[in-house]
Amino acid sequence: MQAGPDCVNGFKKARKRCQRDFGTCTLGALVSASAPPFWQGLVVEALCVVAKLNCDDDAEEDYNDCVLEEFIPGQLPPATGELTIHCDKFADTCWTTDSNGKYVKTLK
Repeated sequence: MQAGPDCVNGFKKARKRCQRDFGTCTLGALVSASAPPFWQGLVVEALCVVAKLNCDDDAEEDYNDCVLEEFIPGQLPPATGELTIHCDKFADTCWTTDSNGKYVKTLK
């Protein structure tokens, strides 16, 4: 599956904004560290890193949501590779399904 240009461009744009905001925040951390107490610059930089990681995660989540929206209505998205085990205690059998609930195989 390939993402459309809107999803890719949106992802790139969001990541550039994350980088821009991180640079601005880091500059603020350097200014904070230039005056006593110096440790406050480290605290600010730690907050910058957390904000950058959250921003990157949001960009990736938005990208994934965009890719899923590109599917034709009624069409299942690709399986994620995660399997769920189901068991019937009365029949003493178990089977697996993919992330879309599609049967994969019976376990012995």
